[in-house]
Amino acid sequence: VLITRNVNIWKEIDAGGGGIIMDSATEAALEHALCKLHLLDETQRKEMGQNAKHIFKARYNAPSYANNFFRYLLELL
Repeated sequence: VLITRNVNIWKEIDAGGGGIIMDSATEAALEHALCKLHLLDETQRKEMGQNAKHIFKARYNAPSYANNFFRYLLELL
């Protein structure tokens, strides 16, 4: 995962080792991130991918989504 700090889940991606965090979405930042990705060996890239998959499954599943939505509704009261 390549993600900027402007995307609200970047902290989870960073903490979980699921990607490379970019400061901005400029061409230079993307080039730098792609170079960092290219320098990783195959094992590191696979581990990063597995970490990203784990983060996604933990955050974006039906029970988790329903719980977050319910908490949001309670905040509106």
